[in-house]
Amino acid sequence: MSASPRGALVRRTIDLNYENKKRASALKWIVINGVVFLLFAYDLCRVCPGQTTLVHHVELALAVVALANLVQHALSALPRRRTRLALSPRQQRLLGLRDTDLDRSLEVSRVEETTAAPPTPDPWPAEALALSMCAQRRDTSPGSASPSRLSPGSPLSHSSHSPHSSHSPHSPHTPHYSPQNTHYSPKSIHYSPQSMHYSPRSPHYSPHSPHSTPSSERFPRDEFIADRRALADFLRQEEARGVAMDAAWGGAQLSASLTAPLAAPVYQLATVDTDRGTEESRGSRSPPACRRLQLDPQRLTDYDLNLRLWLHATIFERVVRELARLDSMLASAGAEARAGGVPLERLQAAAAALGPTGATCFANLLPFLEPFADQRYAVQRIRELSRGGCLSGYKWDGGSGEWEDSKPTDAELVLQLFASYLDTQLPGGGGGLGGTGGTGGAAVRRPFSIAHVTSAPQPAPRGPRALAIHRVTRRPPHYVLALGDETIEVCRGRDNLLRSLLVFVAAAARSDPPAIQRVHLGRAGLNLLWVIGR
Repeated sequence: MSASPRGALVRRTIDLNYENKKRASALKWIVINGVVFLLFAYDLCRVCPGQTTLVHHVELALAVVALANLVQHALSALPRRRTRLALSPRQQRLLGLRDTDLDRSLEVSRVEETTAAPPTPDPWPAEALALSMCAQRRDTSPGSASPSRLSPGSPLSHSSHSPHSSHSPHSPHTPHYSPQNTHYSPKSIHYSPQSMHYSPRSPHYSPHSPHSTPSSERFPRDEFIADRRALADFLRQEEARGVAMDAAWGGAQLSASLTAPLAAPVYQLATVDTDRGTEESRGSRSPPACRRLQLDPQRLTDYDLNLRLWLHATIFERVVRELARLDSMLASAGAEARAGGVPLERLQAAAAALGPTGATCFANLLPFLEPFADQRYAVQRIRELSRGGCLSGYKWDGGSGEWEDSKPTDAELVLQLFASYLDTQLPGGGGGLGGTGGTGGAAVRRPFSIAHVTSAPQPAPRGPRALAIHRVTRRPPHYVLALGDETIEVCRGRDNLLRSLLVFVAAAARSDPPAIQRVHLGRAGLNLLWVIGR
């Protein structure tokens, strides 16, 4: 803590506040202990001699303890003797002391302070650090340049607009600069903390020197750059200043690497992006129907990832697992037929020869394999898409390396498997993968595909309860959402099918309860609400 009078006042104020709080607490305990002592003393005074019991001895002990506490708190509440300090009203206001808080150690003087200690020179004046927020640029002329922007051979000429010009009544002594005394050399600079003597030959800088450079000249105010002309002038002045300093200090090699000439930037208007882009680039844009269906456009990427995870874990992995199970049973029985290697009729006959287990396994796979004419390609591509997770090999307008136009694209394959899975889950469906319906003997019953999946040239369904994914074109595959009496265009390109499935789920989730043909979309049913973050 400082030993100055002001430091002593601050220290005394802290001690005084602590003592006032301690005294208030002591007074409270004095009252409590006094009441307790009086109660016990009154009871003990009414006891007859020779009739004391154990209770009276306990009361006597408690009375003694209460009396001791009372004396202790009374002694702590007594004021201490301290050296008297003078306190002015202004200091009292600054320290936040009221008249009731003061004690005898502080003597308040009712006369305001008229004398103050001389202010310590501030080497960094506030006016030098102030930023000018004026939108008008200051008028500058070759004769009004500040010393920090002068070249070694240019004399100083004060402008009439300078706050420290010779015409100003508050101007300090104006130094005289000449080309001879503005030559700076690293060998001629002397700096010492005691004298603050800055000597580049003849000029002297000292906080107490009358020849010190005015603050407004050493630190010019910031100028508001409002247009290209002001920016060009500022860059030109900074470039000239850098060249002058390099020449003065003889650092030509250093300046070549640190201060390169600055060129005025060329401004031009930004062009409006009118390029519609390719199918791939337009595929990732947010559809306008997201907000209508309560989908956050900022989270579409997360929803796409959730949908890919759901498709991979719920459909593709389980289908591939059933395919491997059927092939394993056929291999154990010595049959040559394999899933994807023979037509469905021959595969069904081979599975039926395995007994009820083989027939059930084939019935689980039939809704997913029946829609495809090329069984070999369909089974191979399903297995490829199941690898890696999140459908990493998905190609919306193509397929594997041997894909051709006669084979289904990945978009068609994913939609068909999605519809087939929901067919097996809805009431009256074809069964399979834990579905509710039976397998039947012939064609698979498809309640979801019939009601919610359509394709051109048939028109999109219309009506108050219409909700379907409608395929507009086959090559490249493009889908829209038929909702009520309108058709919602989601997006184009690689994300067209996935975004169409997302908005389909969001539209189905608007019902109360959220369900598709009485099958809940939450965890108790299809678990599709998790895909859209609900």
